[in-house]
Amino acid sequence: MPEAQIQVPTQAVIEVAARPHPFREAVVTEVRPAGTTLRQIVADLIREPWLRSWAAVSVDGELVHPMYYVRPQGPEYRPKPGRRVTVTVVPQGEGKNTAAVILSAVVLIAAAAVTANPKILVAVGGLVGGGAATGAAIVAAGSVVSTVSVNRLLR
Repeated sequence: MPEAQIQVPTQAVIEVAARPHPFREAVVTEVRPAGTTLRQIVADLIREPWLRSWAAVSVDGELVHPMYYVRPQGPEYRPKPGRRVTVTVVPQGEGKNTAAVILSAVVLIAAAAVTANPKILVAVGGLVGGGAATGAAIVAAGSVVSTVSVNRLLR
């Protein structure tokens, strides 16, 4: 009579791959026990709560709605064993609409182009009738506008 083979069950796990910060290239790969919720996985990987709202989470390539991992009192989502969970943080732009971002970029480029060549500003100062002093004031104002535009665009 042949001997019965006893198979020891392997631990049921979930594969996790994450890029927990939008400006760092580090990728974290780990294995989580079955039964772990997406909320637990995201909270452990993304330490800063404000970054969690920017997370994009997928299970085997299918995007999961944020209600399962952003809200503290939302429904639970427990991926089945053997699934692969991917977490990526994607900046959202603080709710600005696309037109505002494009307009900010155009203003930034125009201000940078004008302040890069002070001769243009001095010429404008000469046209206004103030000469070099007015041109210098216009150069300073152009520099301030350029800096403010850069800061506004990066916010």
